[in-house]
Amino acid sequence: MKDLILGLLFAVLGIAVIVMARSFSTIDGLQYGADLFPTLIGTGMLAGGVLLALSGVRQMNRARAAGEIAAQLPRPSWTVVLPVVAVIGYILLADTLGTGLTLALAMFMLFCSRGVRLLPAILTSVIAAAIVTFAFTRLLSVPLPLGPWGF
Repeated sequence: MKDLILGLLFAVLGIAVIVMARSFSTIDGLQYGADLFPTLIGTGMLAGGVLLALSGVRQMNRARAAGEIAAQLPRPSWTVVLPVVAVIGYILLADTLGTGLTLALAMFMLFCSRGVRLLPAILTSVIAAAIVTFAFTRLLSVPLPLGPWGF
């Protein structure tokens, strides 16, 4: 039942991302616009959600055929809710703190919630945030919010 619910949730979120990405402006001189990457991500979310939901339906059918009692609806755990909180936190804090610092904090929070030790969580968060920020600002020329420290 949990796979079915999460799969449907991801499929609906994927559709929402695709619909919202269609409103992004195009960039003159390029064959693709700002909607390309969000559309690809939304399509992946939609496909993954559908596959997960189908897997949940198959599991429920097997359990029903075996005479097992269907599991009750699961309550969301922090590991499910925290990535959503991290994305919302990025949206709200990126303009104030900057992309690099906000990404590092979000990743650090997610690592700690999964039980990663402190030093590897800090190092991985900072290095990954630096790589993502560099890739988008320098290689892809995407203007990302700079914080008070310039990153």
